[in-house]
Amino acid sequence: MEIIFLGAKSKLKRKILLWCIGAGLPVLLFLSVLFIACLMPLLIFGGEDIYKSPVTYDQYYGAESGGAAFKLSGKGEYFFPVDTEKIIIDSGFGMRMHPILKTLKMHTGIDIDCETGTIIYAAESGTVSFAGESGGYGNLIKITHQNGYVTYYAHLSKILVPESSIVDRGQVIAYAGSTGLSTGPHLHFEVRKNNEPVDPSTYLGLVRDIPDVLPDDLKYIEINTDNLKKWLNARNSILADEPYTSGIVNAAKEYNVNPILLFAITGQEQSFVPRTGKNAVKIANNPFNVYHSWYEYNTNVNDSAKIAANTIIKLSKGRPESVNPLAWINLRGGAGGYAEDPNWWVGVSMIFQKIKSSI
Repeated sequence: MEIIFLGAKSKLKRKILLWCIGAGLPVLLFLSVLFIACLMPLLIFGGEDIYKSPVTYDQYYGAESGGAAFKLSGKGEYFFPVDTEKIIIDSGFGMRMHPILKTLKMHTGIDIDCETGTIIYAAESGTVSFAGESGGYGNLIKITHQNGYVTYYAHLSKILVPESSIVDRGQVIAYAGSTGLSTGPHLHFEVRKNNEPVDPSTYLGLVRDIPDVLPDDLKYIEINTDNLKKWLNARNSILADEPYTSGIVNAAKEYNVNPILLFAITGQEQSFVPRTGKNAVKIANNPFNVYHSWYEYNTNVNDSAKIAANTIIKLSKGRPESVNPLAWINLRGGAGGYAEDPNWWVGVSMIFQKIKSSI
């Protein structure tokens, strides 16, 4: 009798085990399918890659060119310091993801693309206050000018002027290189006023050479900001306040993008950021959800608006004439665009027309 009892007990255990396996397999299969489904948007639409420059991780400049094209306006105070015909800025002045340290840091100058050995000129007459190796700057020259200005020339391969020497505007002072914390040959150029970094682009007279890739109705136009603020206030939007409105409009002007389009994107992404929202102030720093979301990337509206505007320009390249421009920005024919939602462009288009007809 004891043997029969043990046999029955063993059969019962087997039945329980088989039932568990039978019930568990469908659950496991469901979870596997769900996991793959969650990954598909990233595989299809490209995730964050559209925002990254392949060289510098800099948020301002384009993946296709490896940097942003600039030209001289002729209104700069300083001599352009690099001997190059084509001006490419790999990384701009402002906050950026550091290409080596992988942390968000202030970039205190601009990185001008050039080859090792390219001639470097003094931007203005002055006294060489430093010439030598300086940590992350690598080989560095500092030139002190009048009125509290100092210019920096970093990552040099060779320094040609000694410390304490007097140099003239446009004089050859060094050769470009990639010394110090650098991902490749370029000139890191800084301008400091009373030891505070300022944007060198202004002093060099640099203006963006924006590619003509947008249709006319998506290019920059002057808008009535008072009417726009009234329209936004009617929706209790914090973007009607400053510095949000002017920050977005200024970014649109800099990149030759219709400001209504940028505001339409904030409407699609964040419902224009209602003031009553729990995290309204933080969301307003990045109402475009660049770099995934306001939560993951949170600096200020001037920064995020520039990234959004530049992303629009980048994504507009290569659009077939027969394709709706916003649909192309959305998906780029399946190559990865602004949003994973394939109907994103429909919402943006409707909001764009609504704002346009109201202000």
